[in-house]
Amino acid sequence: MKSPPRLRLVLLISMSWTMSGRWGASEAYAAEPQPVPAIKYAGVLPVYWQGTPGPTLQKKKPWVESNFNQVVHDSKRFIFIDNTIVADNWSSTEGRKKLKDENELDAFVNLNVTEQGDVAIFTARLLSPELLGLITETDRLPLAWLASASEVDLTSKMRDLTYRVLNRYPIDVFVTSLQGRYLTLSAGKDQNVLEGDILEFGDFNVKSSHPVDGTWLTFDQKPLGKAKIIESKSQSSVALITSLTSENAIRVGSGARVENIASRRNFRSKPIAEEAFVAIDNSPLVVAKGQEPKTADTSGAPTPAPKKPKKDNTKTPAAEKAEALPTEVTDEPMHPAVRGGSTAIEGADKEGPAESNGLDFPVQDVRFSLESNSWSYGNAASASSQLSPILINQVGARAEHNLDATTTTIVSAHVQSGSTAKGSYFGLALAGEYLFKIASPNAIIPSLDRLLVGGHAEIETVGVTKEKFGGTDAIHLAPVVHAQGSYHIVDMVQTIDYDVTAMILPFNFGNAGIKGNTKQLGSGMGFDVEAQVLAKSKTEQWEWGGLIGLRQMNEDLSSGSLSTSTFRIGLLGRVKL
Repeated sequence: MKSPPRLRLVLLISMSWTMSGRWGASEAYAAEPQPVPAIKYAGVLPVYWQGTPGPTLQKKKPWVESNFNQVVHDSKRFIFIDNTIVADNWSSTEGRKKLKDENELDAFVNLNVTEQGDVAIFTARLLSPELLGLITETDRLPLAWLASASEVDLTSKMRDLTYRVLNRYPIDVFVTSLQGRYLTLSAGKDQNVLEGDILEFGDFNVKSSHPVDGTWLTFDQKPLGKAKIIESKSQSSVALITSLTSENAIRVGSGARVENIASRRNFRSKPIAEEAFVAIDNSPLVVAKGQEPKTADTSGAPTPAPKKPKKDNTKTPAAEKAEALPTEVTDEPMHPAVRGGSTAIEGADKEGPAESNGLDFPVQDVRFSLESNSWSYGNAASASSQLSPILINQVGARAEHNLDATTTTIVSAHVQSGSTAKGSYFGLALAGEYLFKIASPNAIIPSLDRLLVGGHAEIETVGVTKEKFGGTDAIHLAPVVHAQGSYHIVDMVQTIDYDVTAMILPFNFGNAGIKGNTKQLGSGMGFDVEAQVLAKSKTEQWEWGGLIGLRQMNEDLSSGSLSTSTFRIGLLGRVKL
């Protein structure tokens, strides 16, 4: 039955108004571009299972939850807030406000899994702190495939889905501070922002959004200029502006893409080639292409050519071209300095075991020092060192050797010699440290690269003549912490490396010479702090700096106590091996 003309007109106007209203909003959105916010700190939400998962999804559920979290963190696109803190606070308005105020949360990453019929729908989202959708990607996976898929296949699917969401967010690095022509950036070596790279900065705006849920669809970019990376740390870097489209175009918040970031490299990998192996004639064995064995021909007949695999006529030209691509891109940095070139990245010694430098015991950091050491002993017996005319009375050496990605060792030695008020002295010390590497909280201290925490063992001997205090032979055991990092001094265009060490000395054993008698050292307590600073150089074999140290101890004797005070200051040198 046909509708009356007036009713049809009303329906037509209504539909026209509805469609113009819906799409008109999208056009208005495009007419007034929305700036893309800079995301630095993000939280990973627990996987949300919509409805009750069936047997297949129930079996895969624990793996999906742990794997999604790991894949997001492996992207290194943002600094991720601790999962426990996120889980405790994300579900309430007050909790999300706390995450924004106290943890500087900028966004959430979320995975939603729904079972519909014979498929599972995986939806990954980038959400605002208010849980509004920003970017969405979806995969539909047949349950039959999920039931038989290996963990490798599942990981690949999960990674591709997650990285598609992250890659649609157009900003990989942004300016966090600006001083003259120097920029501090939100990404570093972990994101493959390496020294020598040129980044193109721009203002990114949302060009269009989805008419229903408002998620971002397309973006436009207004070029602002270029900058060259001059220093790169784990999660931050310093760049020098090389060109600008207008005066003061690049400012705090300006963003850039990083083509070699892990999530973007993921889709430049070579697909697994088909027919990678061929059969040997008259044999059930197969070998790689081009590796067929050549058999000697004793009959004089020509050796038959190896069989070539049949061409798959079902392959598209694009697929055949893909198989001709270079070998698969790995997760290693793609910077020329680490692609096999002769130039090594400065500071790479701090990331793990280095290549052998020709020594039987490879070391990564060797330092030497010339020091002025002023010491004094008191209480049971007293003596103190005298300042040397040449100001140097102690020499030292230190070497670091990385055992693996999580542990390292430091060995050091000192020799001292000089005069006292009535006599002279000579001493030496040998120390070793076993240390665990801890990811640095550079969100709190941006210049801090890493913490080393472990144990310190030291053997010390000092002999003193013509004094009431005759010297000491002692063993010191202590917990130790190293705070290591680098800082770029913009005004001086200079980068310095620093190492601040702190120890508490609760365990001290040995003997001391007191007024001609040998007395045993008992329990005691002390502390030792030291700071080393070196100016980094890209051209010189030696890097120079200084150190300063203080040790205070009080040790019990069989009768009385012995106090020690040592102050060191000196010149420090590091040699590049």
